[in-house]
Amino acid sequence: MVDVDTPVYNGYDSTLKAYHFTVNGRWRAVCGDGKFCWPAIAGDIGSDDAVGIHFNGSMQVKQERVRTWGYCGNLTSDRTRTSPSGGFFDYYAAVNDQVYESRREWGGIAGSGSSGSCKSSYLPTAMHQGGGAWVNQWFDMTGQHFTYDVWVNPAPTSGTCYSHVYVKGEYTHTWSTQGLSFSLGYPWGVGVGVVDGSSDFSVYQDGDGYHDPDLVTGQLCRH
Repeated sequence: MVDVDTPVYNGYDSTLKAYHFTVNGRWRAVCGDGKFCWPAIAGDIGSDDAVGIHFNGSMQVKQERVRTWGYCGNLTSDRTRTSPSGGFFDYYAAVNDQVYESRREWGGIAGSGSSGSCKSSYLPTAMHQGGGAWVNQWFDMTGQHFTYDVWVNPAPTSGTCYSHVYVKGEYTHTWSTQGLSFSLGYPWGVGVGVVDGSSDFSVYQDGDGYHDPDLVTGQLCRH
């Protein structure tokens, strides 16, 4: 299941002249009871997912950065984009949810050995036996945990300040070839829609596997 945390407000960045927010989250390999668990087999489990941030007031984004890690902390992707756009209430970036074999152990009449370094009781596994030999595999996800940073400025319809802003973290997962429909610069799109409504879900941090409250900021003013 997906677990997105309450967004973090990192303060004002004087270099970018923008307010810095971070969304952190992760996949938890909890199977059964209707919860999603990534499969014990390498390969793509769907089209690109998306991590997002929602503001209850219009914002202009000045910079975005999305990073992903495997379960054991290996960095799998790090992308930054600096291109002012807005104002919008939602911003998104694509996350690759590829599954890969992170550890293999084998033994039998021909000897034993291992490859890969990441194994854990929290990762899906597959066990194969036959012909006097056995193989045990662990499967990690390239986007097992993720961080999405945005640097924004308020873009109110009147005035230059918001007295406060409510901020949500979001994650959208797909598992069909139909996937997501992005707009305005995929994979950094500022809009996202679902092509096939039967094969996706989207959650905010207050309605996912572990509920967390919204972030409430103090006054933010355009710079």
